[in-house]
Amino acid sequence: MEFAVLHIKKGKANGGALGNHVDREEGKEHSYKNADPDKRNLNFHVLPEPNGSLRKVTFDKHTPGSLESCVKSRISEGHTSTRKIRKDAVKHLQLILTSSKEGMKDITSKGELNKWVAENYKFVAKEFGGKENIVRFTVHMDERTPHIHAVVVPIADRRLCAKEFIGTPDKLRKLQDNYAEQMSGFGLIRGTPGSKATHTTVKEYYGRIESATRAVEDLPLSASLPEQVVPAVTIAVPPAMNFKPEAWAAREEKKLKELVAEREKIKKAEYDKNLQAIQNKALKAMDDLHKHKQHTGATWTQQKQVEKGLQSDIEKLKVDKVKLKVEKEFLTKGNEETKTQQRGIER
Repeated sequence: MEFAVLHIKKGKANGGALGNHVDREEGKEHSYKNADPDKRNLNFHVLPEPNGSLRKVTFDKHTPGSLESCVKSRISEGHTSTRKIRKDAVKHLQLILTSSKEGMKDITSKGELNKWVAENYKFVAKEFGGKENIVRFTVHMDERTPHIHAVVVPIADRRLCAKEFIGTPDKLRKLQDNYAEQMSGFGLIRGTPGSKATHTTVKEYYGRIESATRAVEDLPLSASLPEQVVPAVTIAVPPAMNFKPEAWAAREEKKLKELVAEREKIKKAEYDKNLQAIQNKALKAMDDLHKHKQHTGATWTQQKQVEKGLQSDIEKLKVDKVKLKVEKEFLTKGNEETKTQQRGIER
């Protein structure tokens, strides 16, 4: 069973920056750099019709005004109370509704995506003051896991008041209970009530993924070779540790020649295969991290274990890189010493 994921974030601005991400504004690609541009045409807005039905509209057909203008308009129309709006008032709530990658894959493979979207719209309208409060309901299909961005203006009893919807822990727990019940028809379940699992921000999460990816990609091809592929060699201590060139040259000449001959047998295909194996392992760890991030029932300890495994792989690659660098230096030094000895013998 996969989890039903509902994440709520308060917004005290009018949503301009959020709108850049949700609407995939041109020129603001930095706000959605993890989206696949080739899948942008799969994204769509959901708009209510006067007869109560829902209309799916792709990005290239229609955008229902800027998010910022929609938030301002709804506040102007809905807040008719004589009470003034505080400067630090919550002006909108951003909801992210989704499941794990596996959960969403199951829903789409069964052809139930539209039904899932409709059920989510019903939930948001019911729990957050009606469809009038929904100023954006957008489905993103161009990222790793399909998800919904719902932006609501928390109008209740003719005034702007987010506390009416999410003001207490009991209200938040009730929202999670109700959402899991709404999603039960898709085989999704609620996360563990009272779980100590914590959320990292989207920015922190993507930053972690990018750092790990760069660490793998920056390693040279040779650094990816496991020990059983690169012939092991016992080399003398470095010069800083009383290295004696004369004794080393005589003792290591034969070993160096054998090592070079053995290395020549390693083909490029073996390099590529071993590099791919290590990269796949790192990517799998990142995938696991993504899965645990979206599972609200996952424990903090589980997430840390995934991160620790990923970091361990990266550190191992770094160590291998240093070892090969030192080994290369000694091979080069050994060749130079050998040539020097040979020149001395010839003289």
